[in-house]
Amino acid sequence: MSSIIKNKNKGFTLAELLIVITIIGVLIAFIIPVIANKIENSREAADIANVRSAYAEVMSNVITENDADASRIVKLKQKKDDWQTDPVTIAGITHHKGDIDSINWKGIPVANGECEISYDKTDGI
Repeated sequence: MSSIIKNKNKGFTLAELLIVITIIGVLIAFIIPVIANKIENSREAADIANVRSAYAEVMSNVITENDADASRIVKLKQKKDDWQTDPVTIAGITHHKGDIDSINWKGIPVANGECEISYDKTDGI
């Protein structure tokens, strides 16, 4: 009797592996910008929360200590200029993207910049 040797290796071919790697690469190319955008949104949300907290501190100092020179500086974590959220409301004051400076809003936030919250007797915060 002759013995027949069968190849029982059932691995993937090079073409199949290349197709899978290409599909994974395309998926990663779509996912990275989405994740980067979500990270930036979370940085901005933290910045807005920190500005609101600083506002509360300044108001508390003005009310309890009658401190006319109360101010706080908030270091911003965002990596893109301007707010990506529109509108931004802090202490009941709403600011839309593209709005000009007002008594309560001056300038736009910049990447890794600062936001100053200060009190003025005539204009408020």
